[in-house]
Amino acid sequence: MTSQQENKLKKLFFTVMLVLNIPFLVYGAPAISSYSGTLSHGSSITLSGSDFGTKSTATPLVWDNLEAGGSVGQAVTASTGTTWLTDGTSPKISTDENRSGVAGSRNAKAIVSGINIDGNYHDLMYVGSLDINPKFYIGFWGRFASYAAGNQVKYWRLASAGSTRYPTYSFFRTDGWPRYQWTNPSGSTCTTAGSTWYDNVENTNLGSWQFIEMIGDLGTAGSANGSVRVYHNGIDQGGKTNYLLFTSASCEPNGVRFGEYIQDSNGTVTNYFDDIYVDNSWARVYLCSNSTLATSTHRELQIPTAWADGSVTVTVNRGSFAVGQVGYLVVVDSSNVASPGYAVTIGGTSVDTTAPTVSGYSPAKSATDVPVDTDISFTISDSGSGVNINGTYVYIEGASHCCTSMTGTCVGAGTKDLTCTGTVAALTLTKSGNTFDNSQTVDVDIYSADLDGNTMTTDSYSFTTTAAGTDETDPVVTITSPTSQNYYYTDDSATTFGGTASDNVGLTSVTWANSQGGSGTASGTDTWAVDVLPLAESTLGATVVTNGFFASDYSSWTANNAIVSQGTNGDLANSVSIADNGAWSELSQTLTVENGELYLITAKAYSVDTDLAENGSILIDHAAARTDTWGDAQVLGTGVQNTWANIAGVVRASGTSMTIRLHSEDVYGAYFDDIVVKKVTGANVITVTATDTSANTSTDTLTIVYSPPAAPAASTMRVMVQDENGRTFLFDASGIHIVTEE
Repeated sequence: MTSQQENKLKKLFFTVMLVLNIPFLVYGAPAISSYSGTLSHGSSITLSGSDFGTKSTATPLVWDNLEAGGSVGQAVTASTGTTWLTDGTSPKISTDENRSGVAGSRNAKAIVSGINIDGNYHDLMYVGSLDINPKFYIGFWGRFASYAAGNQVKYWRLASAGSTRYPTYSFFRTDGWPRYQWTNPSGSTCTTAGSTWYDNVENTNLGSWQFIEMIGDLGTAGSANGSVRVYHNGIDQGGKTNYLLFTSASCEPNGVRFGEYIQDSNGTVTNYFDDIYVDNSWARVYLCSNSTLATSTHRELQIPTAWADGSVTVTVNRGSFAVGQVGYLVVVDSSNVASPGYAVTIGGTSVDTTAPTVSGYSPAKSATDVPVDTDISFTISDSGSGVNINGTYVYIEGASHCCTSMTGTCVGAGTKDLTCTGTVAALTLTKSGNTFDNSQTVDVDIYSADLDGNTMTTDSYSFTTTAAGTDETDPVVTITSPTSQNYYYTDDSATTFGGTASDNVGLTSVTWANSQGGSGTASGTDTWAVDVLPLAESTLGATVVTNGFFASDYSSWTANNAIVSQGTNGDLANSVSIADNGAWSELSQTLTVENGELYLITAKAYSVDTDLAENGSILIDHAAARTDTWGDAQVLGTGVQNTWANIAGVVRASGTSMTIRLHSEDVYGAYFDDIVVKKVTGANVITVTATDTSANTSTDTLTIVYSPPAAPAASTMRVMVQDENGRTFLFDASGIHIVTEE
């Protein structure tokens, strides 16, 4: 075939596509090529492949398997505004009617509603403040326990502050026929009146758990171009297109209500929900019973945490699939195109039969001379399904102790006082606040099981505390230089370091160690010092403050009780001036930050007639609002006045927002410029340890951010040389010949 013939065929193909109004995609159908990780409940796996497409927010708007806690409202993933209501008879968590998991193993739960109907609306669960427009996906497991004639339950409906009547998906029984229906209610100010659509297939298994999915597109307000399609247990129940879902932009839904309006001719209805998933994208991941999504009557939603075109990471939700069962992973893109199933064995390549193991004992097994106030800690690991925190407990001297975060009652009338950190793969348990006797042999018995029910053999051991009369008092060590604060910034690689230490008997040494490398012994004990502390350069991220250089205006800042002006002060153009207008005056700006991360704040400040420590300081509030006059932290320029000074400080974010306050005090004015806030990684965490003659120790730490000054600009010096023939040669500073003149 010639190239001319190929071009004619291509033109014919695209002409046919356009005439028939058939869309053609740039991307093909999704395809999974492999996955990494262990496919067990709660673990994270990454699917690799092609044409997964994009998803603006990887995680769903709501995912709640009701396994996170013992009361309504503890969602695994939920956006702001999610509320599990207790209108009517309070909903509760049931372990008898769980749908997913194994009761007593994964603590699976379901919402139960039992409402005496009085003709009013009774919302059991309301998911609000959600952007579900225009596309939305809703999937959940439900069981309507009884369905006599006249019964009705609105499984879910769209909701908005503008209207209480929205399209609803419900179950009802009338004329002896149990059915599901989609209703656009009459009398609504926001939806088409009286539009009702019944499912094509009557469901005869309503007494059992049903997986119900609805894939919808709200379309355009005022245009009949919306669409909905429903699936029961993977079976397509039909859809409705050209369907007007709301009549104006003011009616756009902003939430979803579950279990609303239950009607029962017998007086009460018990209705169950489990594994509730709501999202504003059709992109999703399943674990399926068959190799294609269309033929899979058992589907379990997997919970995405990261989504890219060639890689999707999910948290495994085994649901009611059995360990060792063969299943198929399926990726669906945002256009609702499904990949072929990728065969997997749930729980790994074989059934998990391995119980958890224990390591990292502190004190060590059979240890002696242990302080009477020692903490007891160890790590329980499970490489399969993971450690079951609700099946883990410790007997210490015959008394039972459980994790503070466990659900239910601690075994043996025990106490929930263990601090449990880490993941289900490796859970570290710590019992602190102990007060043992001298020379006491302390017995410890550890019990644990994994999420697949494998129980480990009791791990029993003991240790012995120190004898009476032995020095058990820890020394005291304090860092005083270069600061007594928790954080410090420097651009000096020759930073000195020092402090004090004391002990009731005597000290033997003071040592130090840097988290970035380096350690040693300080000179002195009661007063100790390190001549030059080796520091590693920290990494600074992008600037997160807006208009900190005041290049155009200060509109991104908020004036609080202040007279603000902009102009040139000294040799700094565009600086901002804050004059007192009362007891305190300031400009503030709230930044979005990462909880727990370090941030470096640098600025130039000028104070008129008073110390920068009092006037011209920068205050930090972590609550995104002024908490008191001085805030949570301060960046000062102590001893500086009537001149421009560089000030800097390091703070650790204690939330997801941080307010920067440029502060002016009393009747004086303050000037600011070059406000820069950057995230810090690779800080030097310096730990100092004092040891006494009985080997008791104590520590103090200081976090240092080190950023060396910028290198000086390269010299522009040039050298001119003339030879014996009168020719002139011009060289630059590096010796490169520039030009020759005759």
